[in-house]
Amino acid sequence: MVRVNLLSLDGGGIRGLIPLHMLNILSKDVDVRSTFDAMAGTSTGGIIVTGLSLFEGTSSQNGKFTYSTADLIDLYEKNARQIFSRKGWGWLQSKYHPYGLEAVLKQYFGDATLGNCQIPLVIPTYDLKEFKPVFFKTRYVDDAGSEETERASRWHLWEILRAASAAPTYFPMFEKEGMELIDGGIHVNNPALSLLTEIVGNPQYYGIPMPDRTGKTPDATQSGPLQINLLSLGTGRATENNFAPGFGGALAYAKKAVDISMFGNLQLVDYNLKQLRTQNNPNILNFEFNYFRLSPEIKDPRFSELDSISSDAFTYYKDLVEEYFEDMSLADQQELQSFMAQVVG
Repeated sequence: MVRVNLLSLDGGGIRGLIPLHMLNILSKDVDVRSTFDAMAGTSTGGIIVTGLSLFEGTSSQNGKFTYSTADLIDLYEKNARQIFSRKGWGWLQSKYHPYGLEAVLKQYFGDATLGNCQIPLVIPTYDLKEFKPVFFKTRYVDDAGSEETERASRWHLWEILRAASAAPTYFPMFEKEGMELIDGGIHVNNPALSLLTEIVGNPQYYGIPMPDRTGKTPDATQSGPLQINLLSLGTGRATENNFAPGFGGALAYAKKAVDISMFGNLQLVDYNLKQLRTQNNPNILNFEFNYFRLSPEIKDPRFSELDSISSDAFTYYKDLVEEYFEDMSLADQQELQSFMAQVVG
């Protein structure tokens, strides 16, 4: 059997601590870096997967991964106040200026590019000037002769992540080379489906002998069906209606409209992927597809915002994840165990 393991992380600002704590728990049984063949992350999820993929050296024998999940938790907790530094007064300005965010990204990622990432990545942004999605992918670094290739090879990681983190109303857009880029969460806050289509659409790059409808692969040395396992980690689900703008007027509606656009996308992607998993048969898919999503409920509305940066919030996110795993129903525990057994083989 040919097995491909994929990891996808949602956007969600400081709530990126939630999937980081989930990865900490899952890492007790699974080495994330040696288990997943490709990763995708939107906004804060993009920062995390890029940090996990960043590599120092030229090979596994003479190099190492730069950051652990613990290092990335420190990135958020120790630098949150610098990242979310308030901008001056002005109703039409972004809530935060970008300088603190840019300084932190430069500190952690320096002059590195996608070529320094060991695990293939997919990071979405959106170009306001051309009104189109712009994806940064490590595949582009190796594909010659395209606009995407030149951009992916030339841009520093901190620039890609600055663009990917430019959530409307929170941070201003990132302008470079004639583009006006914002957070990809505006159209794909859950990048799981984008990651799946990237893999299925480019099997040669990822070394996948895509089988035909009969299960035969073009590579005789690789026998058996193709199995794709996709783990999707969210940044938490609010259980109360935190989107009602009240009497805040047009500006309040604008911010809430962005929130709804970014978080409403999560359910749609999750629904579509569950449909693929449910209808997992050779008449629809020419591979076996296993999908599992983890995203705890945020029951305290104080910590549902993207910029909840108090020490109480950090403690809440950690406790939330631990309770989420501890209180998981027996059926969900068994389903998760079954999924992870497929992942590790």
